[in-house]
Amino acid sequence: MQARLAGVMLLAGLLLAGLAHAQGNQQVIDTCYSPTASDDDSITSCTALIQSGQYSGVELSHYYNSRATGYIGKGLFDLALQDFNTAILLDPTNAQAYKDRGDIYYKRGDYNAALAGYNQAISLLPSYAHAYAARAEARQKLRDAAGAQADEWIAWGALFAVP
Repeated sequence: MQARLAGVMLLAGLLLAGLAHAQGNQQVIDTCYSPTASDDDSITSCTALIQSGQYSGVELSHYYNSRATGYIGKGLFDLALQDFNTAILLDPTNAQAYKDRGDIYYKRGDYNAALAGYNQAISLLPSYAHAYAARAEARQKLRDAAGAQADEWIAWGALFAVP
């Protein structure tokens, strides 16, 4: 009887420990993705998830993308660019990573590279209003007023489209 009780208690303890770990891990995930977390907290949480070895592919790509956003907030554009490149390698269909990488190139004044990123994001997600808006800005810088205006119209239409 005592052995049986000890076994049940051990199992209950393991289940509670697993639940606590899962809840703790969910908190780390939430902080990694949180738009209200500080850049440092976001970077720390995303780094923990990346280094945990528990994730791969699409999920890991999103953690790199989120960490890159934290790096941007701190002005660490080279680190952000590295993370966007890794996110794209892990998931070549990650439209947000292409768009966000384009934003880095735009900030650096490399409008052709920015345009390429925005084009790739739009090819992956044709309803991506923010990518159209960003592409419009890049086209404006490249003196393509007609292309910029067309993208602005598409961006507005995508933002206000009724599903």
